[in-house]
Amino acid sequence: FQEKQEGVNRAFRVSPATTLDYILSKTVLFTIMSVIYGALLLLAVFGLDAAYGPVLLLVVLTSVMMTLLGLAIAVFFNGISDWFFVGLAVLVLNLLPVLSYGMPTFAPDWLTWIPSYPVLFGVRELLFPTGASGFMTPLLLQLLLFNVVAFVLAYVALDRKLMKAG
Repeated sequence: FQEKQEGVNRAFRVSPATTLDYILSKTVLFTIMSVIYGALLLLAVFGLDAAYGPVLLLVVLTSVMMTLLGLAIAVFFNGISDWFFVGLAVLVLNLLPVLSYGMPTFAPDWLTWIPSYPVLFGVRELLFPTGASGFMTPLLLQLLLFNVVAFVLAYVALDRKLMKAG
C-alpha cells in the first residue's frame, strides 16, 4: 500500500520489468523473512533437535502461497484501511484449522480444504512425531497445487489491475 501511495508502482510500470518480476520480488523477500523467522523460532524452541529441512520446506511453500494470495487480494484496495477487514477475514479463515487442532474430533470436510489445515498437522507431525508415515508427499503436492492456483490468481490480478492502471 505504501508503494501505491508513493507512486512506486507507476514507476515500475514504465520499467522493463514484468508482472512476473514484481511477483518474484515480493515472494522472494517475504519467503526469506519467513525462513529466517521460522529457523530462529525452531532454534529457540527445539535447539538442534528439530527436523529443520522438512519444516522449513513447509515454511517456504506456505509463505509463497500466502504472499501470492496477499498480492492477489491487496491489489484491489487503495490503502491498508480499505483492506483491513478483508485481510482480517483471510487471517481468521486461515486460523480456523486451529479448532481441529484443539478439538481433534472436529474436522468437517470444508475445514480440511483450508490450506493451513494440512500445514498445521504436517508441522505438528514433524515436530512431535507420532509415527505417522507417508504424510509428507501428499502434503507437499497439495501445497504445490495451492501455490499454482495462488500464482495464477496473483498474476492475473496484478497484470490486469496494477500493471495496467493509468
